[in-house]
Amino acid sequence: KSRWIRTISHEFKTPLNAVVSMLQLLQDEDKGKTFNSDDVRERLDIASSAAELLSLYISDLLDYFQILNQSFTVRATGLPLVDVIRKCIRLLSKKTEEKQIEVKLNVDSHLPTEIKN
Repeated sequence: KSRWIRTISHEFKTPLNAVVSMLQLLQDEDKGKTFNSDDVRERLDIASSAAELLSLYISDLLDYFQILNQSFTVRATGLPLVDVIRKCIRLLSKKTEEKQIEVKLNVDSHLPTEIKN
């Protein structure tokens, strides 16, 4: 069972990583040369964020199965809280625009940029 999960997750993550990489390349190249539309840039950002999120879900699934197999190793990482919130707002931006809801993020200057565990 766990071998199957490792295999299938690899099969999902490989193309997903390619999509994320290509979207990031497009974002990097988008300096007014190839694309000049803010809408295109925004859609690339949303697609990239969604693909990264899907990759995280797959990683979480793998972690879950490692826990079940008692082979999970805890890794200390940081969480870029403000960046995560901004990405969530971007992912929801089309829906909020359709419903004419304005979402604003006001970040207190005392808030740490990263939460460490």
